[in-house]
Amino acid sequence: MRTFLTPALAVLTIGAATVTGTGAWAAGLDASVNAGQVAMGDRFQLTLSTSGQGGATPDLSPLAQDFDVLGTSQSMQTQVINGRMSQSQSWIVTLSPRHEGALTIPEIHAGQLSSEPVAITVLDASQLPKLQGADGIALTATIDDGNHYVFQEIPVTVRIETAVPLQQAQLIPPSGDFELTQTGQDRTGQITRDGRPISVVERHYMLRPQSEGALTLAPFTLRGTVEDPAAQRRDPFASMGFNSAFGNMGSPFAGFRSPFDSMFNPGKPFVARSDALSLDIAANPNAGTSGWFLPAKAVELASTWEPSNPTFREGEAVTRRISLRALGARPEQLPDLTLTEPDGARLYLDDTVSDLVETPKGTVAQRDFLVAVVPTRGGDVVLPEISVEWLDTASGETKSAILPAETLSVIGTAPVAKAETAPAEPVAAPADAGHTDPDQFWLLIIGGGGLALLLGAGGVMMWRKRGIGARASRPGVWRHDYAANMRRAARNGDARGLYKAALDWRAELSARGAVPLGYDATLREIEASLFGNAPQGSGLPLTALARKLTTSVKVAAKNAGKPQHRDRLPGLYPTARHVS
Repeated sequence: MRTFLTPALAVLTIGAATVTGTGAWAAGLDASVNAGQVAMGDRFQLTLSTSGQGGATPDLSPLAQDFDVLGTSQSMQTQVINGRMSQSQSWIVTLSPRHEGALTIPEIHAGQLSSEPVAITVLDASQLPKLQGADGIALTATIDDGNHYVFQEIPVTVRIETAVPLQQAQLIPPSGDFELTQTGQDRTGQITRDGRPISVVERHYMLRPQSEGALTLAPFTLRGTVEDPAAQRRDPFASMGFNSAFGNMGSPFAGFRSPFDSMFNPGKPFVARSDALSLDIAANPNAGTSGWFLPAKAVELASTWEPSNPTFREGEAVTRRISLRALGARPEQLPDLTLTEPDGARLYLDDTVSDLVETPKGTVAQRDFLVAVVPTRGGDVVLPEISVEWLDTASGETKSAILPAETLSVIGTAPVAKAETAPAEPVAAPADAGHTDPDQFWLLIIGGGGLALLLGAGGVMMWRKRGIGARASRPGVWRHDYAANMRRAARNGDARGLYKAALDWRAELSARGAVPLGYDATLREIEASLFGNAPQGSGLPLTALARKLTTSVKVAAKNAGKPQHRDRLPGLYPTARHVS
């Protein structure tokens, strides 16, 4: 038994680590990298090794000039060969370059030990080979042909094809002046090419450009490890037949691998890249005629009643839910609705609710408008047609989504017919019209005095009630934190921050029924700049707008209790809650 174990112990290595790349010894510390060329934004590994143990931890501060240190790990190696033991220690440092060009990893010190500098070249991703470190892996990114507009949702498909098993892999998307969001789950499958099985993985993204003009989508990067055949040859269990002992038995253990497989085969790193994509992003084609821009694949308007199939009666409110849905858009792109009051009813906007739903065809933005309809007479009441203009991104045509007019049958007072009235005949006065009975005269005086007293008392009570209500409502409406947030955003030139603070304030004002005249009009001015023809709030007088919003609330708070007119229809924001 002893003669059998000795060869096994002679080649057994505990905690083995594989280091690839270039390196050199200098004063006992070896420095090497796993790639001599890397792309800007990529990660690579610097390995520092020394023989023996108990060495000091390397000082990595010299790396900060050209590299970001993303992580550090440490490993120990112990080898027993023919009864002689040797030890080594390694530090693996994950780095990311800060800029392109020919860079140098400077001399690193670990106590009394030091390393020599190591050269590395950082290139643009498009200048590097599409595949490094492995064979049989391909990465592609595609976008459908057609017109592409600012703020449009553009599908991007990334496809991975590999003929070799991946031990691990990470897909890294590019970044830039756009939003890139993964949608749905990865789709996996297998194809056969030249008689060889190929594993396929597809991942889908939605690209949303934030500005018009030329847009370059940098390559996607797939980084990971594949099995290293050279490491397999170093596995002592492989030479003992451990991997194949159960391979031909047709049992559940077929293909069983050594429990030390991951120790001896940490994997061979690889990097795969797709080609860069170039797009021409167009602006709103109707910028001169339409202040709102809604690019989408499809838009629809629908309405329901709550409760369904209601009975309409004069003076009784019924809620109408009007839903605006857009495929390939986001909720903040959905415009406000223009609601025209019909003859025979009053309309009051109670609330708006926004939502974003993922579907197989793309994201659907939805905005529900809850409108209270209060008939003011009986008979037929016609709710006018509602329309929303939008841009079809498939055809490039401007279209309109239309909610047809709807006729309500209302129970109540019939409308008064307009008819010509004949002149009234003169009524002859009684013969004693000029004389009044004294008793009747005093009765009129007493009755009139009592009526005056009642009216006076009622007026005093109403005055006191209104004063108390006004005093109670003032503190809750005027909030210094909202005003301070708006002033701070204005000073920083942050148009979106100002808009958010104004929305938060309006939600509280609306909940208290105290949105002052002109507040929503100022918000629409900000919205038109942020989401209309001049995105990002360019040219907005932020300080003046913040002062205008604050002043309108101050004036309304001071005049609380007096008859006030408030904006009926809000802009592009919810009044109570927002779901996204």
